Amino acid sequence: MTLSLFWRTFALLSLLLGGGVFAWVQTLTSLELEPRAIKEASQVAALVNLTRAALGQVDGIARVTLLKSLGQVGLLHIRPLEPSDRSDPVASGWPSPWLRRWLLRQR
Repeated sequence: MTLSLFWRTFALLSLLLGGGVFAWVQTLTSLELEPRAIKEASQVAALVNLTRAALGQVDGIARVTLLKSLGQVGLLHIRPLEPSDRSDPVASGWPSPWLRRWLLRQR
């Protein structure tokens, strides 16, 4: 049984419309992903810088109170540096060169 010209045209137009919508959504998602990541990274950096400045401006007792209040609010949990803590250098994988170029452009 063959399909009529109407149904073949309907199926073809449906496929084209569905493919166009799929391509549109994928394009918007990929174009929005990088700016959103950059915005969130800048917000985290601003939060770290603000916390560092606040901790540098207060005395010892107020510093403990500030750390407790930040922990209770749930914004961040700051722990003192322990002698057993270690930090690994940043890997030379994909994000490093891209991030370095982006940071140099921002200056």
